[in-house]
Amino acid sequence: MKKLIALSVIVLFAAFAGSAQTFEKGDMVLNAGIGIGHTYGHAGGISPSITVTAERGFWEIGDFGVISIGALLGYQYSRYHYWGYDNSWSNFYFGARGLFHFTIIPVEKLDVYAGIGAGLRIDTEPDWIYENRTTDLHFGPYGGVFAGARYYFSDNFAAFAELGYEVSWLKLGVAFKF
Repeated sequence: MKKLIALSVIVLFAAFAGSAQTFEKGDMVLNAGIGIGHTYGHAGGISPSITVTAERGFWEIGDFGVISIGALLGYQYSRYHYWGYDNSWSNFYFGARGLFHFTIIPVEKLDVYAGIGAGLRIDTEPDWIYENRTTDLHFGPYGGVFAGARYYFSDNFAAFAELGYEVSWLKLGVAFKF
């Protein structure tokens, strides 16, 4: 799996070789997306995760890139059915993200970035006690690493894709720059 992620990141960066800086210090971006494949949770029927992230560019690193800091809110639902036994889980994510935007990559309308994230995961898990169903809350940390790209169709609207180990393996969605 590590080789697949490494290969995907290399392909992501190599696929867009081609000239404008699309992410700058002071830019604010809001992403809304769905995720495919979950990294936390349980086996069974899994609905796509939903994530909303926001970030702001804080530091320019010469001609190489911009460091941004942001936040993540996410939700994921899993369901399990086995021989008449039904169970479902909900995962809620609240976290911070740090990203590096590679402005050295000379592709107009493209923002290529990599980052890390960490935060709190709240897991609601049903429990059966003498045929009575209760729901337990579990709190724990989550962390992740990811790489992504945004392609801007206008100055303020983009589509994005992120690949990595975070709320889901692959996230797709739209982004709005302010």
